[in-house]
Amino acid sequence: MATGLAIHGKGNEALELLDVMEGSGIKPNAVTFTGLLSACCHSGLLEEGLYLFHLMKSKSLLSACNLHGDVAMGDKVGKKLLRIQSAQSSAQSTLKSEDYFALSNIYASAERWEDVEMVRQEIKVKGIESKAGCSSVQTSSR
Repeated sequence: MATGLAIHGKGNEALELLDVMEGSGIKPNAVTFTGLLSACCHSGLLEEGLYLFHLMKSKSLLSACNLHGDVAMGDKVGKKLLRIQSAQSSAQSTLKSEDYFALSNIYASAERWEDVEMVRQEIKVKGIESKAGCSSVQTSSR
């Protein structure tokens, strides 16, 4: 759907699909992001495209490393993100609190406790707070 909307210059409608997907518990994959980036391109939505790129770069890749237990790749990605974040001011930061916690979880799953402590110390120093999660349950009346 995102690609179809992209072809017809309906970038905002394609981006709304991302919200609908996330609201339904469906995680975007590489195909989804490709369609959404194409939609931003065809519609001239530069800022939205950059946001998606950073979201895809940080959240999808780091979460995928965690999901698949790829500690080596997660370590590489996490360290690069931390280096980028350190080089930028907090106003320009592309690294979100969930990235720090995902990296910490990757290290914890590999029992790399010194690395867990290093990331958690970084979280504490920077005053980063965990975002509260939420769940929703839909019921249908029959």
